[in-house]
Amino acid sequence: MERVVELSSNGGFSIAGLSNTPRKRQVRFSARHDILLLREVIAQNPFSSKEPGRIWARVGEIITAALQDESFEVDARRCRERTMLLLDYYKKQDFASLRRFGTERLYAQKEDLLHEVLELEAEKGLLGSGENKYQDEELRKRALEDLVLPEQDKISVMPTQTVPPAGEETQSSVPPTPDPEEQEELVEMAAPTAKRACQCCCQTYSEILSFLEKRSEAEQRLREEEMALRREELEIQRSKIALERERLGAERKERERRFELESQERQVILDLLKEKWCLKTSKTYGQNIGGWVSSEDAKMFQVKQAHLEGDVLCSCEPRGKEKHTPRLSYGSHSRMNIAKSGYRVFSANSTTACTELAKKITERLGVELGKSVVYQESNRETRVDVKESVRGQDIFIIQTIPRDVNTAIMELLVMAYALKTSCAKNIIGVIPYFPYSKQCKMRKRGSIVCKLLASMLAKAGLTHIITMDLHQKEIQGFFSFPVDNLRASPFLLQYIQEEIPDYRNAIIVAKSPSAAKRAQSYAERLRLGLAVMHGEAQCSESDMADGRHSPPCVRNTSGHPGLELPWKHQAPFPGIELPIMMAKEKPPITVVGDVGGRIAIIVDDIIDDVEDFVAAAEILKERGAYKIYIMATHGLLSADAPRLIEESAIDEVVVTNTVPHEVQKLQCPKIKTVDVSMILAEAIRRIHNGESMAYLFRNITVDD
Repeated sequence: MERVVELSSNGGFSIAGLSNTPRKRQVRFSARHDILLLREVIAQNPFSSKEPGRIWARVGEIITAALQDESFEVDARRCRERTMLLLDYYKKQDFASLRRFGTERLYAQKEDLLHEVLELEAEKGLLGSGENKYQDEELRKRALEDLVLPEQDKISVMPTQTVPPAGEETQSSVPPTPDPEEQEELVEMAAPTAKRACQCCCQTYSEILSFLEKRSEAEQRLREEEMALRREELEIQRSKIALERERLGAERKERERRFELESQERQVILDLLKEKWCLKTSKTYGQNIGGWVSSEDAKMFQVKQAHLEGDVLCSCEPRGKEKHTPRLSYGSHSRMNIAKSGYRVFSANSTTACTELAKKITERLGVELGKSVVYQESNRETRVDVKESVRGQDIFIIQTIPRDVNTAIMELLVMAYALKTSCAKNIIGVIPYFPYSKQCKMRKRGSIVCKLLASMLAKAGLTHIITMDLHQKEIQGFFSFPVDNLRASPFLLQYIQEEIPDYRNAIIVAKSPSAAKRAQSYAERLRLGLAVMHGEAQCSESDMADGRHSPPCVRNTSGHPGLELPWKHQAPFPGIELPIMMAKEKPPITVVGDVGGRIAIIVDDIIDDVEDFVAAAEILKERGAYKIYIMATHGLLSADAPRLIEESAIDEVVVTNTVPHEVQKLQCPKIKTVDVSMILAEAIRRIHNGESMAYLFRNITVDD
């Protein structure tokens, strides 16, 4: 861009502050004025000059002359301050201030010009500190030689910078050769107008700008991450506050419940005191009126009073012999057979591995495990020794069944009988896995062992049983005392929802039609599909084992041959012929339901011999299931079960800790454990306090 500028005679410059013309008023800069100012700053480049004041004055003079019609006058100070203000807005990315006046087209021009001015300022920062950067004069000259333009560029630039004033004649057509200092100053003045090409400096400027952009982007990302973390912290704090409120509400309800119980106890005590006072008053009245009260009524009053006061009356004497028996007195403690109301928790296991569940339950209850010793003598007899008093208390015996089932049953029976003879008020057995529960049906000429075990427990002194997921719900009818059959399904459902990724793509599988009801209960609560495997072998549950297909007995008649019936009458009853029973054929194994591309979850109550589960997993793999889980309450895992699970297509086996299986977990890492001590501890607390057990069976169907 060529510009014709009239230069004054005093060195080619005129300072606006020394002009004799009347001072014009200064107006506010508009977008058009800013563009004109930036163009002149780029053309004059006051940043690279040794005397920037003269250059700024020249810029102000040029702008004042160009805008003479508008009476717009600026000086050097105003030009420099306005330029620095625009640069400051541009550096801080304050685009709102830059767009305050003018259209979008003018703003785009202003932004481009500011970018060039910023490059000139950066060039000053790199090359302006000559004395600091170049200590040696030779190095400084070498750098200046690298920055100067070629000769042809100098010749083309020099005439544009030295324009003679009007009215003066040029003395020589060839310009005089300036000295090195003037040449260096002219090069610095001509460089912005000629747009000199310095590759190293331009590359450095672009690298600086890219670095600044990257740094701003990184800072923005850090600020966003900090804001996200702050939001997460706020959410965590809100959740903690909500949990704290729930805890306080639960504590308040618990205090109210305890206060109500204490009020009821006080009322009962007051009623007893009133009744006792009434009996004493009646007895005194009978003694005073003499013959008006019969001896039988007085004797009845004495018996009632003795029961209320806890006296022990001796009735060992024969009826015909009336003898006064002295009362037993122990100071203020008149009730020798009634202790303070409380409960104790004991473990009936002789092995350390089986006491883990009892320790977890006592930790949740906040009580200590009862002091007792259960061990086997050298002749394999079971010995039980209770180390503390249990008189008048509710005793809970926790018995987990290890591999040696018969020893565990004998330990439970011996401890229950020992507690019964120690005057325990109630003896409640906590048996998470009830042994012999599979032998609850009549098989051929066998016996229902589960009924036998129920009778033995009742004879030993148990008054209540807490168990979990009986093999058949009808087993509860074998007992002559209450049985609470808890469910482990809520814990297994929680494991499915929390530990199985993409469980919404799963399907619940019953490995036999007999397990379809349990699988249907799981599927309905998880809102999932249901599949049933039909045709699987059921050796323990088959109809071939109950004697219905046994051949009829053959009678050997050694009597008179005339007593024999004809061949056509060889039947149970003469004249009656039984129809021929067709043999039962097992159909081929089929899967009712689509398992292709889904997670198969097999549910059952007991997993002992895993051959059936391994065969079911192979069939499901063939049908397209890509993951297979097995959910069971009791993980007996007998024989080579860990090895078979490890070598099979099963991905994971999830069982509860009703049966100890730590050794099997070491052999097979696919086995996972779910803790159910919480529901057992809550059941113990509710039974001792006389609360309802319905809360533990909420949302649980009969078929579960």
